[in-house]
This record gives sequence, C-alpha cells and structure tokens, in this order.
Amino acid sequence: MKILFLRVGIDRGCGGTLSPLFSDGTFEYVPIPESSELLEGKGVSYSNLPGRYGDTLDKYSGSAGYTHYDPEFETFTYGEPNEPKRSQLLRLTAGDLLVFYSGFQGPNIAKGTCFVIGYLSVHAIHRAPIDESWPPTSLQHLHRNAHFRRKNSETSLVVVEGDPVISRLFTIAQQLSDDNQKVLADIKDIIGFGGSVMRAIGRWVPETHHDKALKWLNEEKIMTNTWSDSLIDQTRNALNDSITGPDDFLHMKSTKGKFGKIGLEDLLAGKLLIQDKLAAAEYSYSSKNELIADGWAID
Repeated sequence: MKILFLRVGIDRGCGGTLSPLFSDGTFEYVPIPESSELLEGKGVSYSNLPGRYGDTLDKYSGSAGYTHYDPEFETFTYGEPNEPKRSQLLRLTAGDLLVFYSGFQGPNIAKGTCFVIGYLSVHAIHRAPIDESWPPTSLQHLHRNAHFRRKNSETSLVVVEGDPVISRLFTIAQQLSDDNQKVLADIKDIIGFGGSVMRAIGRWVPETHHDKALKWLNEEKIMTNTWSDSLIDQTRNALNDSITGPDDFLHMKSTKGKFGKIGLEDLLAGKLLIQDKLAAAEYSYSSKNELIADGWAID
C-alpha cells in the first residue's frame, strides 16, 4: 500500500483567497479557478456549485466564474497532466490512498493553516488515450473531472478513479500544519514527514508510518459517526436478513439527523433505497457498507 498527500483547493496564489473553516471544524472545499478554455456547455461556475452548508461557492471564492473542480467528490476523481505530480499519480495502484489537504481561513487559525479534507481510495489509474477524439469516450465514466471539460485535449493527462464506497470528503477537517504551513510536530510522528506543505508537490507517507496514518485519517470518520459497533452490527444483520417491522419497512436513522425507511420489496430485490420520512427525497446506495458509512443505522 502507498499513501500520497497532495495540496489542492483555492489559495492566495491561485484564486486570491482561501477555503473557509468554521468554528465547529466543518468547512467548504473551494476549488481553484479554471484557467483553460472549456467545451461549450461543460463549464462549472462557482455560482452553480452548491456549498455543503448553504449558499453557493461564489460566496467564498469571490468570483462567479468557472472553477477547476478537481478533485471532485461526486464520482471521486482527480486528474493531473503535468510533472512532477503526474509521475507521482502513476505510482499509485488499486487500494492506495490519495490524501488531499488545503489551506484555510477562519476563526482561531492563522490564514493559510493547512487541514486534511478527504481522500480517494484508488480504484484505478487511467492515462488519457492518444488515439481518440476529445473528450475520450473510453473514459466517459470520468467526464465529471475538470480536465475532460476542457476544449483542448491533454494527452499527458493521468486520472485517479476513486472507489466510491471508501473515498470521502471529510465533514470535519483534520489539522495538518501550524501557522507557518509546516507539519505539526505530533502529526509528523504520525505521517512520517515534516517541513513545509506550502507547495503543491505530493508527499509520500513512509511505509513505517502507514498504520499510524490510516488510524489518524479514520479518526474523523469515528468523530462523525456516533453509532455503536453493536448498532452497526445490528444494522448489517437487518439488511442481510431483510428484517422489517409490521408495516413491511425497515426504519432507519442517520447521524446527519435524517430519518428514513426501506421497503421489504426493495430489500428482497437487493435494492438499498432509503425513503426520507421528513422530506421528499430518496437515497440510493450500491452496497450495505456504503449505506452504513454514510451514517445510517436501524431505528
């Protein structure tokens, strides 16, 4: 296994500002501005990109223009055509972690303090084909990535495809650096590298520190999922055995304050579709692990 840390997101050198960190540790991930010409109708503007906590991202970017939304956490991709990061991505293989951090501004932190915001668990690494029209149809499932929205082909492009079940954008940012954008001393002991994280070049976690780094990265998941191991086991068993109440529904609750239900017919058909009890919404999952990782448990 390999673990690579990369700096991403808007900053004072590229965009003129920083992503916001709120007092409770939550944050908005604001991508950098787009610098290339885009295919007609394919651009994503800050004013059309919703934040996770209300408003759209132009509130934080200071611009309603187009954004280079990369990495993106909808289909979980990250692309890079340029060295040296391109070669670093090519070293990754299935099961490795690509960890992202950004510079932030907010209460009680110095501007530019870096926090880890999430990661991709690598499913596959793709090179852009040189013998196809642009964007390449063979990589159509990756077309939400910002590089495939560009008008001109990028034959050197490498795209990381993340596992959608394991990859995640954090709810609570994990502090990585001090006020001077140098790795905190206690975090250096965990991830095995120190010094400045101001530059965007990737930093590798030594193999000797993989276990510590993985444990640290998973602490955020533990903090934001309050269900006990026992309840998670009960939830998995209920899903496996299609256990429902007298009304033929399996009733669910979420760490995000939602309440839902899954119908018996859907369970028997292997369809993990949660109907929100309080809103006109449905949530579909491809696996039980994905459903549980998103904070659902039996109610």
